[in-house]
Amino acid sequence: MLILVLLSGSVFCQVKPAKKTKKRDTIKAADVAERKLLTVKFSTIFKEEPNGDYTALYPVKINFYTIDKGGSFPVGGSIGGVTFESIKGHNLLIDTVKGVVIYKGVYH
Repeated sequence: MLILVLLSGSVFCQVKPAKKTKKRDTIKAADVAERKLLTVKFSTIFKEEPNGDYTALYPVKINFYTIDKGGSFPVGGSIGGVTFESIKGHNLLIDTVKGVVIYKGVYH
């Protein structure tokens, strides 16, 4: 009987899995000064179509607006106060969080 009680106790014991380390997605205030922005060409993020429209190759956040991958904008279009004609052909300062490209400005 004692053996049966010991065996039944081990069946109902639960073992907690080892904790997985979480990736830190957000930027803490202390990290901002140390964080370096990436510089990429306009053509790395946007594709110019034969008709002159621009298509996002990745999800892109410009100011408070997010453009989905494949999102298209007409010639002369702007989003968040940024016109594509003004940044076309320039190097862009970007950051990335969770696979979204965050536009920070034009690198001069």
